[in-house]
Amino acid sequence: MDKDEQKIETVSYEKQRFIKLFVNGIYYRAPHRHTEPEIDLVCSGNYKVITQGTAYDAVKGDVLVFSPYQNHELKSSSGDRVQVLILQISKEWFKSMQLGNISFGETLVSASGNTEALGKVYRDFQDLSRNYFRNGPLSQLQCSRDLSALVYDLMQIVPWENRENMADDYEQARFENLLAYIESHFTGKISLQDMGDFMNLSPQYLSHLFTKTLGISMRDYITKLRFNQAIRLIDSTSLPLIDICYECGFSNYKYMSGVFKRELSMTPMEYKENNGVRPEKSYKTTNEYIYPDSLSLDIVNRLMTDLIPEDCE
Repeated sequence: MDKDEQKIETVSYEKQRFIKLFVNGIYYRAPHRHTEPEIDLVCSGNYKVITQGTAYDAVKGDVLVFSPYQNHELKSSSGDRVQVLILQISKEWFKSMQLGNISFGETLVSASGNTEALGKVYRDFQDLSRNYFRNGPLSQLQCSRDLSALVYDLMQIVPWENRENMADDYEQARFENLLAYIESHFTGKISLQDMGDFMNLSPQYLSHLFTKTLGISMRDYITKLRFNQAIRLIDSTSLPLIDICYECGFSNYKYMSGVFKRELSMTPMEYKENNGVRPEKSYKTTNEYIYPDSLSLDIVNRLMTDLIPEDCE
């Protein structure tokens, strides 16, 4: 795994103080995560989202919600470029709304779900997009209003919690170092003692910090990293499954097979046979295109013509 593809990305907010909004044309987006929440709306095409050991098939109109530090990988299912409206929100905005360190309990909100509630979210997305991409004299004020409406309406249909007891800035910096260490070593033998020696912290404190910050045990997180890496290698190479097993850090094939059955309800061989090895497609390098503002707004407006119910106009 390319270490750079797993790094924590820092979001810059050049146009708006708390918001970054853009349409991204994606063939493949390498595994990555942000320190802050992200909300995506699929504008066209079908693509697969792999996050926390689960693969979701997203289609036009689906909404994807990523909590801070939630690792996610995106790739087109059909081979065509997928257009996705991506909203990244500063954690400082959530703090100003007394939402603290918000964490969402679901990733995929299907377009086939609650049409009335989703209609409100679509309308909020359209209002926010118009004011953001046009960037008029009152854009900051208008976008703040639209963002509040969007997050509020989304919180009515997506489980969430305010993790007030999450790590402070000093602990967060140490946590990021811990993640970087794990992601550089997970394909080999790795232990709490090794990580404690590296960070000069006790294994007990590291385990507590990890679970408190991500809501998942360190062991489960490492297993998910190995599982995600196995998925990528099956999808993009013709390596034998036993070689993939050891290359990803699994102790034996039986253990890897058990993880696949738990996560996908199928064995690695069944996954390989169902999806096929596609050597002509490389999923090792990010391939995406950020659309200019004017074209982004056109894409969103065309999408909303199809998505917004008449009674939501």
